Amino acid sequence: MLDIPKIRAVLDEASRWDMDLEQFACWGHAHLLNPVLPLEDLAAWEELTQVTLPEDYRAYLTRLGNGGAGPAYGLYPLSLPRDEIARFLRRPCIYSEDQEEKFQDVVRRFVHWYSMDDDWALYLEYFPDAPRLGEEKWQKPLYQQWSGKLGSALDEAVVNPLLHYGQYMITNEGCAGDIYIILNGSHRGYVHCATTDCDPEFAYMEPRTFGTYKEDRLSITFADYFMEYVNRTEDVCKNLSDEKRQQFQRERSQVRDFLAAVQSQDWSGALALLNAIGDPDGLSRKSKSLYRYYEDELTLDVKHFADIKAGDAVIIDLHDKDVYGKTIRSLEDMYTAKDNGYTVALNVYLDDGAKMIVVTGVTKTPTHKTEVSTVTFGSSFDAPATGQALATATLDSSGNERVEIVKQEWFAGSATTPSTGNAAANTIYKLVVTLKIKDDDKNSYEFADSVTGATLASKNGTWDASAKTLTFTFNETAS
Repeated sequence: MLDIPKIRAVLDEASRWDMDLEQFACWGHAHLLNPVLPLEDLAAWEELTQVTLPEDYRAYLTRLGNGGAGPAYGLYPLSLPRDEIARFLRRPCIYSEDQEEKFQDVVRRFVHWYSMDDDWALYLEYFPDAPRLGEEKWQKPLYQQWSGKLGSALDEAVVNPLLHYGQYMITNEGCAGDIYIILNGSHRGYVHCATTDCDPEFAYMEPRTFGTYKEDRLSITFADYFMEYVNRTEDVCKNLSDEKRQQFQRERSQVRDFLAAVQSQDWSGALALLNAIGDPDGLSRKSKSLYRYYEDELTLDVKHFADIKAGDAVIIDLHDKDVYGKTIRSLEDMYTAKDNGYTVALNVYLDDGAKMIVVTGVTKTPTHKTEVSTVTFGSSFDAPATGQALATATLDSSGNERVEIVKQEWFAGSATTPSTGNAAANTIYKLVVTLKIKDDDKNSYEFADSVTGATLASKNGTWDASAKTLTFTFNETAS
């Protein structure tokens, strides 16, 4: 019988103090229960399936939780099965005193199936009146037809009675270790591990009677099965050393501060808290799992690079992004990428034995302000004087050999046709200058705050990616 008060007390303590999660697979639930299953939902499930669940299992679902904390990976929530599986639940379970003959027949068929290495011979055993076929039986369309019929026959004769009739899967203990609770027959409320993915010689010992099976594999009720987990968990908490309790207390304090920083999006603070952890490999499994859970939350931008110190992190480029033909593998490379106008996306998290900063992406469209730093127009670029020729701008390209003027045109007022000749008095003129970028191996450029010698109507210009030209507009009034 389930000891509900003890279970609640033990799991409450374990959820706070068993931070190493030593029992196999308990990291899947960390001793936490799901919300309970409402009684009306359980009644609806039982009405739809026409199955009444064993009392101890019903108590777990409705008084403790609908899945969560339990042996190994924890118990599954109760879910509504497919119509076919629902019908299986109502069938007599072969693991029962009154099903001895059926039990032995199913196990015999399973052992025989496992020993066969000729599917066609097995097919003829189940379908003795089938036509005898030659090598054409292995051709795909024909093979799919008869092997599909064999699979259905084996499901009906072996798989469904062994795994589904009158039993419901409640958890898995790893690999093929599916745990079922029996729903009817002499052993209703008992649990066992049942699978067809194993050697039947091991699962069903000689003489392969139900009596032998129940002594070997069907000797524990659901309540005993669950209480064994509770007792093991209680022992773990009782046997914690003072040193471990102090460690876990410190870790819980660190985690509270870390979560507060994450919630407020204080990424610098979150990183500082990670860096303050002396030995990440010495953390409890529970703490490390939490920090990994928030890995995506700790994405940094380049403005946070100053918070990263060489002694704090290892840089790994998991996505194999290249910068100038080489992969980021070090802090030095990362800073070089930043200084050359790249944006580097990062994730920060704890891995076993190291604090890790992982490069997850490198922007492929650099601005290269340092390569084309200044464009200066010469002294001839003055406001046009009345009656004088509209001047031609010159370009001081010293240190900027990659830039040249390819076109310049004057426009009077709102005219769309370029003006020629002399400037008219009190007329607003617009000079449109187009610069050519000589280097074709880059995708985009930026001249922000780098053009001097005139009033700019459009300071950054208009970029034509296909022509590699940048067009500026200057407004001047003739005097």
